[in-house]
Amino acid sequence: FAGGGTFTDALSGIPQYKVVGALELEARYLNVYDRKFPETATLLQGDIRDLEPSDFPRHEICLGGIPCLDHSLQGRSKKGLKIPEDGEVGNLYMDMLPVIRHHRPLADVEFGPINFFCHTQL
Repeated sequence: FAGGGTFTDALSGIPQYKVVGALELEARYLNVYDRKFPETATLLQGDIRDLEPSDFPRHEICLGGIPCLDHSLQGRSKKGLKIPEDGEVGNLYMDMLPVIRHHRPLADVEFGPINFFCHTQL
C-alpha cells in the first residue's frame, strides 16, 4: 500500500518519526519508493494476503493507505459494485488486522477515500 510514499513524504520532515517498513504490491511503485526513501529498512513487495504478520518489522504506529479502487465512488461505479467488499481489493484493510494483532502498535492510522466508513461493512 506504499505506492509512491505519500505517508512517508508527510512524515519525512518530522525527526521524531522513522519509517521502518513499507509494503507495495507493484514492483515498479516499490522501486520508486526505494529511490525516494533508501533509508527505509524493510521493503516488502507482494500481496498482503500472502505475507505473515512476522514479515513486517516491529513498529509503534501503523500507517496504511487503503486502496481506493473499490471504495471510491468512481471505482465502484466503474466496476458496478454495490459495496466495496464485492470488489477484488475492497476488503484488503481487513488483512492489516493480523499485523496489528501481532505487533500491537500504539496506534493504527488508515487513510481511505471519502465516504470510506459510510460504505464499508466493518
